[in-house]
Amino acid sequence: TLHAEDRPLLESAVDASILNGRPFSLEIRHQLPDGGWNYTVVKGQPVRKEGQVVRLFGTVLDISDRKRAELAQQSLTEGLRVVLQLADELIACPNEDALYLRAVELGRERLGLERCGILILKGEEICGTYGTDMERHTTAEHLLRRPLTAVWRERLRARDAKEQRWSLVEEPYRYWRDGDVQSGGVGWIGLTPIQSSLEGPIGLFCNYTAIT
Repeated sequence: TLHAEDRPLLESAVDASILNGRPFSLEIRHQLPDGGWNYTVVKGQPVRKEGQVVRLFGTVLDISDRKRAELAQQSLTEGLRVVLQLADELIACPNEDALYLRAVELGRERLGLERCGILILKGEEICGTYGTDMERHTTAEHLLRRPLTAVWRERLRARDAKEQRWSLVEEPYRYWRDGDVQSGGVGWIGLTPIQSSLEGPIGLFCNYTAIT
């Protein structure tokens, strides 16, 4: 189950430990049946007798939870770095509509979001601006409307109160294609309202349907 890149590293560490009598510690990856990866630390301790290594023992420690947390943090840090790099480009947008359009494009192109879009709150409706279709093309979604239901009111309230930055919900979703609103089935949507001085709360959402 060893990762192809890690197998020669482990074999080399074992051989070197037997040859020079020094302990080793190595982080390696094991593939799971579902295609994912577990992470372990292998530590080896040679035992000498009359100047020769006669035994090698050690431990294998599963560090998967810690490693996944580290990788998630690295991904978040990289995402924030990219966002900061793109801030100047967004600030330079000549108007609000151009800002929404470019933000969606950058979310797809530079942040790697599978699907993304921006919604704005107008009165008692949540309205579309721009998004992406199933082929990852930018789409104008200004005709999309959904009522400001009690569920959505609670999401906005929780965000404004800083109780919950993101809402991850499963619900029907729709997308814009060839001038018509198409039903896309049911998918997971992660949404966070972002305060705007222009329209009140707006939100960036990404849809993970293909992943789930």
